[in-house]
This record gives sequence, C-alpha cells and structure tokens, in this order.
Amino acid sequence: MTALNHALNKLQSGVTSLDLGGNGIRAEGAAHIAEALKTNAILTSLNLLGNGIGAEGAAHIAEALKTNATLTSLNLGGNYIRAEGAAHIAEALKTNATLTSLNLNCNGIGDEGAAHIAEALKTNATLIAQPPTVPPLHIIVFGNGIGAEGAAHIAEALKTNATLTSLYLRGNNIGDEGAAHIAEALKTNATLTSLYLRGNGIGDEGAAHIAEALKTNATLTSLNLDNIIVFANGIRAEGAAHIAEALKTNATLTSLYLRGNNIGAEGAAHIAEALKTNATLTSLDLRENNIRDEGAAHIAEALKTNATLTSLDLDNIIVFGNGIGAEGAAHIAEALKTNATLTSLYLRGNNIGDEGAAHIAEALKTNATLTSLYLRGNNIGDEGAAHIAEALKTNATLTSLNLDRNNIRDEGAAHIAEALKTNATLTSLDLGGNGIGDEGAAHIAEALKTNATLTSLYLRGAPPLRRRDRHATHPTALRPLRFPSPTHHTNNTHLRRPPAHPSHLAAPQEHHRFR
Repeated sequence: MTALNHALNKLQSGVTSLDLGGNGIRAEGAAHIAEALKTNAILTSLNLLGNGIGAEGAAHIAEALKTNATLTSLNLGGNYIRAEGAAHIAEALKTNATLTSLNLNCNGIGDEGAAHIAEALKTNATLIAQPPTVPPLHIIVFGNGIGAEGAAHIAEALKTNATLTSLYLRGNNIGDEGAAHIAEALKTNATLTSLYLRGNGIGDEGAAHIAEALKTNATLTSLNLDNIIVFANGIRAEGAAHIAEALKTNATLTSLYLRGNNIGAEGAAHIAEALKTNATLTSLDLRENNIRDEGAAHIAEALKTNATLTSLDLDNIIVFGNGIGAEGAAHIAEALKTNATLTSLYLRGNNIGDEGAAHIAEALKTNATLTSLYLRGNNIGDEGAAHIAEALKTNATLTSLNLDRNNIRDEGAAHIAEALKTNATLTSLDLGGNGIGDEGAAHIAEALKTNATLTSLYLRGAPPLRRRDRHATHPTALRPLRFPSPTHHTNNTHLRRPPAHPSHLAAPQEHHRFR
C-alpha cells in the first residue's frame, strides 16, 4: 500500500494526473481513491489499469464519479470488473458531467456489460449538452467478449448519442451480424469520427454493411478493420470491392486500416480504382494482404493520379504478407517519380532485393515529397545500399530512412557514409541488424564529422559502438556515441543528438507515476 499512500498524499497536493497502473490496489485501494475523488477538485486524469479492483472497486469509483466535477480521463482497463462493474460505471455516466475519456478494455464485461454502457450513452443528457469547447467523449471497450448482441446495444445508443467521437471495439468477435448493427447506426450518427473494429471476425458480408454506411455517413474519418488478434476479420477481395465502391463517393474518411485481411491482388485492384477518384483518404494500411507484385502494380498506377494520399503501408511482417518483389518495387518507384503527395512509404518485410532498391533509389532522385521510407527486411545487400546512397546525395526531402535487417555489410556502409557527407536532410537512419563491422563503422564515424543534420543513428546488431566523443577517428572508440550535451544519454545501439528544442523548455506537467 506504499504507492497508494503516496498517491493519496499527492491527491491532496494539487496533482492533475495520477498513474497507479499495475500496483495491485484491489477493491480496498479503489475505495480509498474513490473517497479522495469525492472532494478533490483538481485531478483530471486517473489511470488504474491492471489493479484487480473488480466489480466492488468499480462500484466505489462509480460512486465518486457521481459527484466529482473535474476528472476527464479514467482508465479502468484490465480490472476484471465484468458486467456488474460495468453496470455501476454506466449508472455514474448518467449523471457525471465531466468525464470525456473512458477505458474499459479487457474487463470481461460481455454483451450484458455492453448493454449497460450503451444504455448510459442514450440517456446521458449532460454529455449531449456539452459545449463545443469540451473535449469529445472516447470509450474503449476492446477485448471484452462482446458479441453481436452487445454490438446491437451499442449501435442503438449510437443512433441518439450526440457526443461520442471515438469507439474502440477491438478483439471482441461481433462478427458480420454485429457489423451490420454498427453500420446501421453509422447511417444516422453524426458525431463518431473514429471506429476501431480490429479482430472482430468481420468478413465480406460485414464489410459490405460497413461500406453501405460509408456512402451516406458524413463524419467518420478513421476506420480500422484490421485482422491481427483474437477472432480476426476475414475480408477478402469481395469485401475490398464493397469498401472501394464506398470510397468513390465518401468524402470524409481520411484513414483506412485493412491490415492482414488477405484481399489479394484482386482486392488491391478494387482499392486502387477507388484511389483514382477519392479525394479525402490520406492514410491507407494494406499490410499483410497478399497483394503481391500484381497488386502493387495496381496501387502504383493509382498513385500516379491520386493527389491526397500521404501515407501508404504495404509492409509484409506477419499473417498473410504482401510478397512484393523487385517487379512490384519497380511499379511503385515509377509512381513515385510523378506522385506529389505521398510522404510516408512502408515496404518492410517484402523481398525487393538489390534490384528493387535500385528502382526505389532512382525514384528518390526526382521525388520531392517523400520524407519517410521504410525498407526493413527486404534482402537488400551492398549493391542495393550503393543505389540508395547515390540517391541520398541529391534527394532533398527524405528525413527518415529505415534499412534495418537487410544484408548490408561494410561495403554498403561505406556507400551510405559517403552520401551522409553531403546529404543535408536525413535526420534518422536505421542500419540495425546488418552485420556492419569495424570497417563499416569507421566510414560512418568519418561521415559524422561533417554531417550536420543526422540526429538519430541506429546500429542494433552491429559490433558495440565505443566512441567517446564525436571527433574520434577510429570506430573502436565507439561506445556510446555522444554528441555535445551535458544531459544527453544514449546506449550502445542508439545514437542521437540532443533535440533542437530542449525538454526543459516544455511546459511543466503535473503527472505522477507510482510503483
């Protein structure tokens, strides 16, 4: 109870943010915290994540919420409050007039608990009457075993709720039926801007329902239908076709996440066709969708005319993968030569090799918008590094380059180092896991003497860096590399210059973390 005692003391001393996550305070500790909340008039953020407070503890906290007038953010994730605890919290939400962010993830509230929360959202007149200056309400209920029935209750609430802007239902298994309920609500809801349905067993049928809603919904800006954990989504080419059709007319969605759904080249073709006319989407995540070179070609063709997309993720890390090779890289590179909006490109874990790196490098010589490029784990060797390095000598926009876990050795490091001597824009470079030895490190060290822009250099997996100061001439002195700063700290794998804006100039934060 030491951490709890300190926390209770801090509650009386003017702190605005209190983090008691993972302290095992249980229901008894929650009772003490709740008692303090009844009179405290300053605390705005409280984190009780993973404390095992259960339904009893939730009841104490809920009672405090009925009178507390300052708390805006509450995290009760991982406390096993179940449906009973959710009922207590829901009852408090009916009268509480300040809470804007509530996290109930991984509490096993199930459909019954979801029904309680949904009921509160329908009748909370105070939340609905909040002025525009008050932050919108966010509710996080992922990993709670909520099924189609629970989704139906939440959807019903969404039809009348006028303040909720973000809803997280990740990893619950609402399925196609639940997606249909949520979609129906989206047709009339006018406040929700972010919806996260990752890992809910949604397939092509569910995607069709969501897509239909997107054709008329005018507020949703971010939609996540990832397939990563728990039951997983099963959106294939057919589902992608439905979503693509909606994108042709939808004018509000800016971020779409379809990771790990195996839409394939056919699905990528549908999405690409929509990108040719869509004028609002800025971020598209198609990681691990098995799109292959053919799918990459379709996406690349769309990039030649699309004028809004700024971030494109085609990573191949887990699940189905994307399997993009040199051919796919060639198509993407060709698009980069004319595309004038894309700023971030993720191609990690594919297999573009030296040939693909050469294509991308050629595009970098003329591309004037890309700032971040991620080529981790692409089987790029010294030859590919040479091509990339050559491009860096003239490219004037790229600030972050990730070449982690490729096959770059000392020779490739020498090429990169040569480019660093003249490049004036790159600030972050990741060469970790490439087996660069002393010779390669020597080249990098030499380049750092004249390079004036690089602030972060990662060499994880390389020999230990032992240099004592920035002007050392031999790599064996590297461990760690320290740029001039009395407060700067590094370790032997991450080299970083101090930030341009020292942290001591930032506004003071009254946040206290107890362990």
